[in-house]
Amino acid sequence: VCAEATDGIHEAKQSEAAATNKEAQPVQTLSLTACSIGDDGIAIIAEALAQGDCSSQLHSLNLAGNCISDKGAIALAAALSKCSSLSLLNLSNNQVHAEGAKAIARAICDGALGRSLRSLSLFGNHVGPEGAAALAVALTPLPANKSFGEALTTLDLYANNVKDGGAKALASMLETNTTLTSLNLRDNRLGPDGAYSLADALKVNATLRCLDIRANSMSDDGACRMAEVLRSSKCQLRSLDLTENGLGNKGAVALAEALTSNAKGTLKTLRLGGNEVGESGGVALAEALNSNRTLSELFLEGNTMLGEKAIRALAETGRVRSTLSTISVLGQPVSAFRRPRRTYLEPELLARSRGRGVSQC
Repeated sequence: VCAEATDGIHEAKQSEAAATNKEAQPVQTLSLTACSIGDDGIAIIAEALAQGDCSSQLHSLNLAGNCISDKGAIALAAALSKCSSLSLLNLSNNQVHAEGAKAIARAICDGALGRSLRSLSLFGNHVGPEGAAALAVALTPLPANKSFGEALTTLDLYANNVKDGGAKALASMLETNTTLTSLNLRDNRLGPDGAYSLADALKVNATLRCLDIRANSMSDDGACRMAEVLRSSKCQLRSLDLTENGLGNKGAVALAEALTSNAKGTLKTLRLGGNEVGESGGVALAEALNSNRTLSELFLEGNTMLGEKAIRALAETGRVRSTLSTISVLGQPVSAFRRPRRTYLEPELLARSRGRGVSQC
């Protein structure tokens, strides 16, 4: 909940005074999380950025949770376009829509910001497909661009209603972008079509390391496309999050086959929690881990239909695989595992599947 708006503007004025005070040390980090700054406060900060030495000294700007709308984002973007030192910008949990995202994209393309900004978070806004497309263009090395986000390595668009249209634009960017290493598209209603677009791009992208596409209703079809990515020799993903995507045995088996066929791949963490993976999918994943020596973490918590056979197969894999640090099924540690690794199972699930008292693997 935002504080009183007057308090937020007071905070902004204090920040302005610090930024423009010639006798003070240059401001390098400015964090005003949840101060109810609003658009009026952002106007004050933007003016300070334009007047003071901040454009060449400010490294980190955190304005998360401040009721900032497109109006504030546009004013801020205009001031930041000349900022040659800013490496982190956090505007998460505000009210920025497509027009605000477009302004930020223009700032990245038209000024020094594109050569310095390494991390951009817009988590919990409303940029939509149009805003995502604008940001995608800003990160695409095109001849028509005066510059682009050549320094950006982390983009967080969690919960922005990007949909499959925005995913398609971001996928097009990934085909040529060689700097982005982490992309968060969790909870964006991407659907299977969004998964298709991203998967096709990742078959040729060799720089993205972490992809979070949790809670996007991708189903087995989307998981199968992602499995194709893991088969690709160009794929450099280290972490893939497919949690809560409605995938079942078909998708799990496809992923398992990909892990087997590309046993020397780069993937280290695979998250499949909160899905509908059953016995055959769980067993297939356990068997894949016997040949794949790269994956070190597998998360399957919340897949309540795994059954005893799959759980025992996963437990045995966790016991004998020296390079596997974590298997998580439902969160309860099994005391039989004495090695310095973590294998999390749920004894009650075994009890239900066997029809008798709680037992441990």
